[in-house]
Amino acid sequence: MLLRGRGNLRSYKRCGKKRNYDQFEAWSEDKALPAYELYDRLNSVSMFTSRGCPFRCTYCASFLLEPGFTLKDPEKDVAEIERYVTKMGINDIAFYDDAFLVNPEKHIIPILELLINKRLHARYHTPNGIHPKYIKLRFARLLWKAGFRTLRFGFEGTSGSIQKASIQKASRHKVITMISKTLWIASKK
Repeated sequence: MLLRGRGNLRSYKRCGKKRNYDQFEAWSEDKALPAYELYDRLNSVSMFTSRGCPFRCTYCASFLLEPGFTLKDPEKDVAEIERYVTKMGINDIAFYDDAFLVNPEKHIIPILELLINKRLHARYHTPNGIHPKYIKLRFARLLWKAGFRTLRFGFEGTSGSIQKASIQKASRHKVITMISKTLWIASKK
């Protein structure tokens, strides 16, 4: 089965073959889940809770590969996590979203609260680099309480021109403050 997404169908049409593209099923996050259960043994998985990125950083191709930005339903995200943790015994889950913390009140905070309430004990990781400007003390506490143990922060540099090109995701001062807060919270555990 081939799933049609915003960028995917356009790419298939460029291949030049004449096909009935109406037969391709519309994007459905429920049908696009990886079949990790096909592995004999698996300790970790990766997942996305969104597609695309709302930013247009000059050094990044994300918005070209996936035009637009959509968030999955937090309840569906947590149901996916619950499947991995309770049914498959997964201990580590890595989130590869390009803009994991964008629109936190509607997206990641409900996910964190559901993870905490459901007591889904796993270690969560953000290897893709999250935006430091979104980290607040309350938010850092929720991340820790939910089980996030590896947080990678996207910081493009201290140069003014680089900061401007990266839409000023975070100043040097903000990154230092955020890391200090996060380390303080981790030390209180």
